[in-house]
Amino acid sequence: MVACGEAELSIRALASRLGRRLLLVHADSGIIWAWFGGGEDPDRIASGELEPLTDNGVRAAVGEPAGGIGGWRSTHRQTLATFALLLRSDRSLLHYPDVALLASVAQDELLVDWLRGSVLGPLTREDDGPDLTRTLRSYFGSSRKASCAAADLGVSRHTVTRRLREVEERLGQPLEVIGPRLELALELQELLRASPPARGLEGCPQPIP
Repeated sequence: MVACGEAELSIRALASRLGRRLLLVHADSGIIWAWFGGGEDPDRIASGELEPLTDNGVRAAVGEPAGGIGGWRSTHRQTLATFALLLRSDRSLLHYPDVALLASVAQDELLVDWLRGSVLGPLTREDDGPDLTRTLRSYFGSSRKASCAAADLGVSRHTVTRRLREVEERLGQPLEVIGPRLELALELQELLRASPPARGLEGCPQPIP
């Protein structure tokens, strides 16, 4: 775990409650690094078990459980990448397995700029941009079923089909080709677009734009 805010007491209480051994290090800028020792096959700490941390205003990133010295290093590297993503979002808690691809993408500013400018840019330059992006999110979220997206959005299937065709025309490629890039760009935009929370920032680094 990497955490900021008034985190130490909450982390120690969590380790005690879970019966885990704890290694805790105070890093720079009020950031705490923590490792929770488990058995031979450590389990992931469930989100519900971590909620008391965020209730106390702590912001935390958590890596994937792993064993041995190599696992100890690996989970820390995962957590640092996740924490960097956390500071650019409005979230209080992120698990690396849930955002692994986004955490890697967010470290590459060239790729982030390309996704924003070249992939999403042509869709957002006109007044209908919000309609197109909402339709794409619903379409991808419903396993690319236009009828389900139409029901979710409260519009006709024809409207969804027309909007998807408009996306293809603006990007100059069919969704079968551009779809994975679009989905990634939209997920990154969704996570990074909001401002960090107003509370729980004491002791945390300033958010990265």
